[in-house]
Amino acid sequence: MTAVDLDAAAAAGPSARDRFSARDQIGKVMGDGGGDRLRARRDAILAFLVRCVSAALLYLTQVVMARWMGASEYGIYVTVWTAVIMLGGVTSLGLNLGVMRLVSVHREAGDMAALRGLMLGSRAIAVVMAVGFVMAGYAGLAVVQMSDGHRAAASIALLCLPLLAMTDMQDVSVAGMAG
Repeated sequence: MTAVDLDAAAAAGPSARDRFSARDQIGKVMGDGGGDRLRARRDAILAFLVRCVSAALLYLTQVVMARWMGASEYGIYVTVWTAVIMLGGVTSLGLNLGVMRLVSVHREAGDMAALRGLMLGSRAIAVVMAVGFVMAGYAGLAVVQMSDGHRAAASIALLCLPLLAMTDMQDVSVAGMAG
C-alpha cells in the first residue's frame, strides 16, 4: 500500500481487522472486570495453556526416557504402564461416576454423615478390588514364564494399582465437591 492508501484507510475509520485484533481480544479476556463470563474465559484459557504445557512436558519426558532406557526397556515400561492404567480403570467397578454424583447430592443436602460414609465406603471398595487384582496378578506371575526384568516391572506395576484406585476415587470425590 502507498502512503495515500494508508491515509485513506485511516480516514475511513477502523477496519474489522483493527477492531478484532489479537491484542484487543487478549486484552478483553485478560482484563480486570467483566464478571463471570470473563472469569470463565480466563479460566478456560488458563486450563488450555496448562494442558498444552503438560502435553509438551509429557512428550519431552517420553523422548528422554526412550533414549535413556533403550528400545527394549522402554517397550517393557510402556506395556506395563498401559496395563496398569487399564486395570486401574476397572478396579473402581464404575463406582467413580456414581460417587461423583452422590457426593454433590449429599453435600448440597448437608448430610455429612452420608457423605463421610460414601467417601469411606467407595475408597474401601476401590482398594479392596485393587488388592484383589494385585493378588491375582501375583498368582499369574508365579505361573507364567518370563524374564526377571519383565517380572520385576510387572511386580512394581501391580503395586501401583491400589494407589491408582485411591487416586481415582479421590479425584471424583473432589470433583463432586466442586459441583
